[in-house]
Amino acid sequence: MELLLRNKNFFLLFLGTLLSTLGGSIFFISVVWTAASELGGATAVSIVLSFQALPIIITAPFVGLFVDKRKKKNILVSSSLIDGFVLLFFAVLLKMNILDIWILSITIFVQQFVGSFMGSSFQTLIPLIVEDEDLSKANSLFSSANMLAQLVGLGIGGILVAFLGLQGAVIFNGLLFIASAICEIFINYKEEIGKIVTEIKTFTGIKEGFVYAWKKIEIKGLILLEGASDFFGLAIFVLLPVITQEILKIGAEGYGILQAMSSVGSLVCGILMSFITEVKRKYLWMTIFGIILGITFSMIGVISSFWILAVLLFIQGLLIGYDNIIISVILQRETDRYYRGRVFSFRSMFNSILRPIGYMFVSLLLLFLSINQLIISYGIIIAILSLFYLLIPYASKRAKVEEQG
Repeated sequence: MELLLRNKNFFLLFLGTLLSTLGGSIFFISVVWTAASELGGATAVSIVLSFQALPIIITAPFVGLFVDKRKKKNILVSSSLIDGFVLLFFAVLLKMNILDIWILSITIFVQQFVGSFMGSSFQTLIPLIVEDEDLSKANSLFSSANMLAQLVGLGIGGILVAFLGLQGAVIFNGLLFIASAICEIFINYKEEIGKIVTEIKTFTGIKEGFVYAWKKIEIKGLILLEGASDFFGLAIFVLLPVITQEILKIGAEGYGILQAMSSVGSLVCGILMSFITEVKRKYLWMTIFGIILGITFSMIGVISSFWILAVLLFIQGLLIGYDNIIISVILQRETDRYYRGRVFSFRSMFNSILRPIGYMFVSLLLLFLSINQLIISYGIIIAILSLFYLLIPYASKRAKVEEQG
């Protein structure tokens, strides 16, 4: 926490990100509730969620190069302002009683499109405003802030819609984004953009970014393993409603608690890691925690107790939070500053593509396996995948020796 007090730029970025994440979470609840209650139920929700995921998949490579070519602070401020004014314009349409599924979908598409610029800029700005030894604490604080904002936003989103109406909730969201931009305006730091980046053509720059990421063992290995773990690990959120209803025999309140436990675990992890010294043997600990994650995942397949399941989900949140923070730190440190935007955009794109495929794969496997068999099998796979983290530093050293030789 002392990092927030001694680094003004970090505090402003932290506060701005907290406000924008809170606004995004509240808007998400507002949109989903509106789609479900007023615009066609489950079908409308599916359309809206599709428009939410689409921008990241389509634009990620272009966004990364755009971020690499420009000052990160300016992109953050512009993105927050655009998000804010888009929501205020949407509120005007609501005032005029102009609302249908396509207007709602286009609004969320624009917001997510702008948000993709915000996410890449944020990740690449952190190592520019904090010292290298503070990277772990900085990422931990941001992780906990994001989780806290999401939990609060998801919790109060429905309340705001109930008391302020959809229009009032949307105006509140827009003002949060504008407040975020005001905080970010006052960030002051030096950033040099090399001609090697500014003068490069679009498709050449995207290709070079892919080649750079693929050749760097640490970058390629971490992105691939993180994506693979997500592919299997996030299946729990597809299966959790079924487990809640068919195995635990509890209602929506119990499901809501279980759904939140992983996020609470990640929040606690971020807070704890902001106080402790950065770990040295990162890949070893990622392997150990990955094996524990796989074991706890498999245990869900044989547990029929609500409270034990809640504890297991909390532990999973802790372990996943640790991995996310450490992977971000390594990528920020190992990636040349002229490629950071593209690397983090590729990371986001890869995960965004794999997740819906993973959800569909779960549905397919349930035709052949029981829920318990699927969860146990996925847990074993997650544990095995974590062993490959140990190979990354070995392969990286070997590649460097071969280059020098």
